[in-house]
Amino acid sequence: MKKILLYGLDIEKTKITEEVARDFEIELNRINKENLEEKVGELFQEDLSKNESLEAEEKLMVFPDMDREELRDFLLSLKDRGVMVDHKCVLTKTNAEWTFGFLMGHIADEHRVVTKFRELGGLVKLALEKLEKEIDQDLKDLVDRAMENRDRELDEEKIDKDIRDLRDKLNIK
Repeated sequence: MKKILLYGLDIEKTKITEEVARDFEIELNRINKENLEEKVGELFQEDLSKNESLEAEEKLMVFPDMDREELRDFLLSLKDRGVMVDHKCVLTKTNAEWTFGFLMGHIADEHRVVTKFRELGGLVKLALEKLEKEIDQDLKDLVDRAMENRDRELDEEKIDKDIRDLRDKLNIK
C-alpha cells in the first residue's frame, strides 16, 4: 500500500485526509516532532499510523512516486472536502536522504521564492501593459531585468529587488 507523510494539520483535517487516503488505498503516516530528525525515506518504511495528529504552523505532505492523475485526483478530493496543504512534495532519491525537518524548511523556502516570482510576473504584466500605451525606457529596462529571472536559477534577493523597483516605478505600494 502507498503511504503519504503528513505533518502539521489539525485533528479534523487529518481525519478528513485519512478518509480520502483510504478511498485511494493510501496509508497516512502522521509525522510528529520526534520524527523531524529522521530521514524522509526511512519514515516511509515505518508504521507511524499510531502517531497523534500534530497541529503546527508548518505543514507538509510528502507523496511517494504516484501516477500524476491519481495524485491530482487525490488533491482535488482533499480540496473538495476543505483540506488544502500549501507545502507538498514528492519523494525523490535526493530528499529521501534529508531529515524531515530539513525538507520542511527547504520546501517552505522554495514556496516563498516561487510565490515572489509569481508576484514579479504580475508586475511585469502590468508594466508591459503600461509600455503599450507609453514609451518609458526606464520601465522597459526594469522589465528586461526582471525577465532575466526566467532563464536562471531563482535568486530571492534579485527577485526582491526587481519587485521593489517595479513597484516603485509603477507607483504600487
